[in-house]
Amino acid sequence: MIALRKAGLIRSVRGVNGGFHLDRKPEDITLLEVVEVMEGPLSIVDCVTVPKKCSHHANCAPREIWCKLNEDIRSIMSRTTLADILAAYRAHNAAQGPIDYCI
Repeated sequence: MIALRKAGLIRSVRGVNGGFHLDRKPEDITLLEVVEVMEGPLSIVDCVTVPKKCSHHANCAPREIWCKLNEDIRSIMSRTTLADILAAYRAHNAAQGPIDYCI
């Protein structure tokens, strides 16, 4: 929660209706932001973000595939917002009543 607060994604509120609340609108927070705040830079394999971790990085044909795949994943996650995830959740769980937003 501290990392999310420091990144400006949530804020803490004291009192009766207190707790943690989003600090921005759900449509303004991307899945990539949340994952990278919690886990660090997204990388499908280490050599994508730090090529020198592998002594074969300069001559590695699969590395090009990993880099492209990593770019595609990051692109999809950067276009996916919390609002999108909530909308999908609502669509799949419409018959089950109200959504519980508690953390």
